[in-house]
Amino acid sequence: MSNPINIHFSRAFFQMLLFICLLFFFKNGVAQMSGEEIKVLKQQANKDNAPNYTLYQAGLAYKQEGKIKKSLDILEKAQRHLPSFVLLGDIYQEERKLPDSIGFSYYVKATEAIYPLRTKEDSAAKIAANLKAGHAYYQGKGIQADTTLAIKHYFVAYDMASEESKPFLDTIKNIIQYIPELSLLPSSEEYLANRGYVEYLEISGNRMITPSNSKKEIQQGISYLEQLSEKGNTKAMLRLGLLYKKGIDGKLLADQRKAILYLLKAYNHGDEVATMTLDNLDIRTFIDQDHIDYLRYMADRYQDPKSFFRLYEKYKEGKDVTQDYKKALNYCKDAAYFEYVPAIIALATIYEEGYPALPKKLTLDERYQRALELYTKAAHLNDHYAKFKVGYFYENGLSVPTNLGEAIKWYLVAATEGVDPAKVRLYALQDKIPQFIDKGDFTYVQFLASQPNVDSDVYLTLGKYYMNKKSAVCEEWLLKAANKENEEAVMILADLYTTNTIGIPQDPLRAKTFYHRALNLNVHQADLELAALYCYFSPAFTDGPNPYMMALEHLNRYKNKNLQNHENNLRLLMLSGDIYLKLNDPIPAIQAFSDYIKLFSIDQDDEPFKLFEALYKRGEALFLAQKYDAIHYEADIALSRLEEFKGTSIFKPTEYNYIKGQWFYLQAKVDFAQNKNGCTKIIQAKTMGVDVDSRYLNVCE
Repeated sequence: MSNPINIHFSRAFFQMLLFICLLFFFKNGVAQMSGEEIKVLKQQANKDNAPNYTLYQAGLAYKQEGKIKKSLDILEKAQRHLPSFVLLGDIYQEERKLPDSIGFSYYVKATEAIYPLRTKEDSAAKIAANLKAGHAYYQGKGIQADTTLAIKHYFVAYDMASEESKPFLDTIKNIIQYIPELSLLPSSEEYLANRGYVEYLEISGNRMITPSNSKKEIQQGISYLEQLSEKGNTKAMLRLGLLYKKGIDGKLLADQRKAILYLLKAYNHGDEVATMTLDNLDIRTFIDQDHIDYLRYMADRYQDPKSFFRLYEKYKEGKDVTQDYKKALNYCKDAAYFEYVPAIIALATIYEEGYPALPKKLTLDERYQRALELYTKAAHLNDHYAKFKVGYFYENGLSVPTNLGEAIKWYLVAATEGVDPAKVRLYALQDKIPQFIDKGDFTYVQFLASQPNVDSDVYLTLGKYYMNKKSAVCEEWLLKAANKENEEAVMILADLYTTNTIGIPQDPLRAKTFYHRALNLNVHQADLELAALYCYFSPAFTDGPNPYMMALEHLNRYKNKNLQNHENNLRLLMLSGDIYLKLNDPIPAIQAFSDYIKLFSIDQDDEPFKLFEALYKRGEALFLAQKYDAIHYEADIALSRLEEFKGTSIFKPTEYNYIKGQWFYLQAKVDFAQNKNGCTKIIQAKTMGVDVDSRYLNVCE
């Protein structure tokens, strides 16, 4: 019983059959012969030992004349002649009165012939015999139907470089199920590879990719492996990666980008060789870091949270991959596990708003509870928006009892960090804020500072806060307060520009400007500070009036404005003495330093160095007043008191020596003033670190 064949197959077969018959007919010239020539041909064929070629042509002529029996008799005399075997098979298959099986046997006889194919006609006949035997097996015509054997004969024809068998092979569906029983030649394997069958893509691809093959063959092999890779074959991915990594003798150029892409695919399919190879490659230089395979590699190999999160976005949006909400959710969870804040926020939003891949059994309250946990976690990781969301959950009682105080605290933090929705909520709740937040709360002050029409004390509070933190940021807030005529801020800024602390550069001229601004605000203390500024920073004011006269003017103004007992103000006394000393006016200087020394108490002051500073300055004033005898007396008193501190923790050895050296220097100056030799004391003073005037050094050295 024969297999049914479709219309396409039948039409293709008979078109091919007609082509082959015409090939034999015209090539042998029977159609062009005259009647007389055919008559001579028949006579020659009836002779003994007639050539196969003559027998074949005569048999064909008899067949055309309808003399089938005579044609068979003539053709059966042919020996080892493939075209005659094929023609005999055709006659038996075509004539209804003759058995198909005999025709099939002639086809098989032709296919099994092992003698050499000496002519083109022999080769064409061999191909035709395999095609017709294959068709007989496929249809069950003259033989038991057998698709496997049909395919075998078609492939024999295909391997003989005959494209005529391809239409027949193409019509056989699921052809691969018959292949295991066959032994195929490379060309047949390539046919199956071109049909896309995995095992033959691999076989043909690997066979063709060898240095000895041509560039075209290698490219075809690459094409097979690329198809195989697209079907998810890990071996093909790895082979392609390694091939593109090194190239093949100029026939396949090395391509690091392609190599890495295929190796990434292989890695993502679990290949260990790809893992080791990628570890030694500069992946980022050649690969788009948003490529799906790169992201999978980074997520799996290095547990990179950014890659996990990007995979979440891709699977959620269906970008470069098939949309998959479940995979997206899992990737988001992975990224959140590594405390990647954008992933935590995204996951919190998923639980808050709902998501297709969430378990349906989760209640709304359970979702809100999970969302709040995640927002809180992100808030503690310093995400500004998350802080607002925590406040929102507390304000609205989502999974927690309503807590307006807690909500306001979170809103304040978020608002100071620039989250506009938090500012909107605080504006709506502004009347209730004082119920929950202390006026001096730093976060509250920060929020107030971000509002319009801010009181200067808010800026001042922030300035003092950052100043205590020794942060130069304090300048920004103090300037804002000063611009609102805040007296304290003006004075603090002037002091900062004077003292060169907390990273704000020393700037006496700017300090002077702010002290004068303070005077305009009736801050009397500014006069005292200006006096000190002119006195101790005189080089900065060389372009104007004598800075020491200006210092004295501001000192006197301060005294006139402040009626308290000036004699009890140690700083005022020291400053007065310094100003008079700079003005070369020793008498009031001596008085000021003397008053300072009387008031000074070591028990009340932990800086005895200042006492010895005042003693020495009084000595300088006495020298200026030419009271030389008094200087020797002062020196004895000072050095005697200094000995009390020798070896204590109050003075370092260098400080002790310096103070002692100062008095040696002063005594030496007195000796020189009295025309005595003071060089011994000059050398001692210099040895103890005192800066000695070069006039004395020139004399003594």
